[in-house]
Amino acid sequence: MTRASKFVSLCLLCTGLAAGPADAASLTGWVAPKPKSLAEQRILETLYGGPPRSAPLTGKDAVVRPEFLRKVLGAPSDPITAVPPVVRVHGSTFPSALVLDGIRSAAYLKLEDCTYTAAISISDSELKDLKISGNVGVPVSIETTTFSGGLSVLSGKLTGKLSVKNSSFSKEVYFNDLTVEGNDVDILFDAVRAPQGIRGTFPGRVVITVQASDDVNGLSIISRDPGSRIFLNRMKRGRVFVGTDPRGANISVNSSSLDGLTILLTEGGLVDDGLDWPDPMPPNGEPPDIAVWSSDIATMLIVSPSVGYLTVTDTKFLKSVELRGPLPDIARFAQVDFKSLAFVGATRSPKFTPMVWQGVDFNSLFARKQEEHAGLTAVGLLNAIAFNADAYAAYERYRSSVGDKEGADEVFVERKRRERDLDGNIASKAGSYLSDWLIRFGRAPERSLVALFAFALLGAVVFNIDHMQSTKPKPPKQPSSSGLLRPQRLEPKQTTDYSPVWYSIDTLVPIIDFGVAGAWTPKTPRTTAYLKLHIAAGWLFATFAVAAVSGLIK
Repeated sequence: MTRASKFVSLCLLCTGLAAGPADAASLTGWVAPKPKSLAEQRILETLYGGPPRSAPLTGKDAVVRPEFLRKVLGAPSDPITAVPPVVRVHGSTFPSALVLDGIRSAAYLKLEDCTYTAAISISDSELKDLKISGNVGVPVSIETTTFSGGLSVLSGKLTGKLSVKNSSFSKEVYFNDLTVEGNDVDILFDAVRAPQGIRGTFPGRVVITVQASDDVNGLSIISRDPGSRIFLNRMKRGRVFVGTDPRGANISVNSSSLDGLTILLTEGGLVDDGLDWPDPMPPNGEPPDIAVWSSDIATMLIVSPSVGYLTVTDTKFLKSVELRGPLPDIARFAQVDFKSLAFVGATRSPKFTPMVWQGVDFNSLFARKQEEHAGLTAVGLLNAIAFNADAYAAYERYRSSVGDKEGADEVFVERKRRERDLDGNIASKAGSYLSDWLIRFGRAPERSLVALFAFALLGAVVFNIDHMQSTKPKPPKQPSSSGLLRPQRLEPKQTTDYSPVWYSIDTLVPIIDFGVAGAWTPKTPRTTAYLKLHIAAGWLFATFAVAAVSGLIK
């Protein structure tokens, strides 16, 4: 630019500013509307950077006509500096519905602490930026509108519905300390583009629905009161963070494709402590419900002191799933593909019922994941699931494939114990307990051999010579030299052949005869009773040992 042209531009700028913002804008052909109130006059004065005036207005001085605002929004950017105009409406009253339809504006629109007598409606427009602060007691509707900036709703009360449909924002959509009042008041984003994301903090309860939005690059919702509900339907990108009080919370994700889903449920919805561990469940409230349907999610993290109902259906997790805190009271996984699954601090509440897993590829799950889950082993996970024999078999195969025979045996034993718990037959249960105790369902036959050895030692003590008598017939009496009959003297071998150890072994081990049991018998009732127990124990232990070694029990 030459020195002459710079000089001309400077002169035009000075002339425009000296004459007033309306005259400066008129250089482009735009004519400022005539104000009819002090509030409207202030809007014109601050249009191109004039000092804001916040003195309170009352009565007719505070009135801003919607048609006046429509005309002001047509103001162009400054012809010299190209600075967009700022339409600042402060402390004013709109006597009728604020309808902005078909507006093409380069202005920043700020509605600050205004009073609305009817709804706010913006449709089929192109706006720079919209900021609303203060209490809004009427419904707000934004449809088919393009914002080259963003949307901010700040520090006030929303007592009417806020609906944004078929609109796009080049910058962030932001809610800061917005109090939503009324059971039927909610916030809806439908078919919205927000590549810079949507972020909101709410001191109280909030109901938010985001649906059919393909380009929302990040959604962060923090609510500090119980009863908040967050519904995400047909979202196609971005990471989602939800932090809210767990009591009565309801979070649902349906038909969405997300880079990440983090749900942090703590009392008051506070996130200062990070995501390490959930606080205890606050009193006087129902646990939260979480549902994920028909979605593709890279990672999911849930941190909560309690979950009442968790359902995940027809969903694929591309990376990892982690749940920190107690296991859900009721959980159902159906047609779910896990790459990695972890439960941390997985205690069970009194209301816990085994999780239902249907259509889960256990072979893939266990092949991709180590067995430890930072507090819940894979076996512990299987035991927390409604009994599924295929799941146990899959994990047993995985442990065998990595050379962990001991781990595979543990999975098998846990499976048999779960089967026993579900068995209503008393005799079958008794047999299962014996098999578990004696041979661990065939995976530890040495247990029965140890029991045999212990009984053999016990029998050697019980069957000592003082409690035994020979079964051989007594020899006939022979006359003495005096003519009296005397018994035939026994040979030394007859009194020294008895061995309590061999007698114990011979009576304990069935079928095999060592020739000792038949030659001696107990001579006291107590020893006789123990002999019967000794023989029965031998049959029991030996039978289970042979069955385990031969593979009859598996």
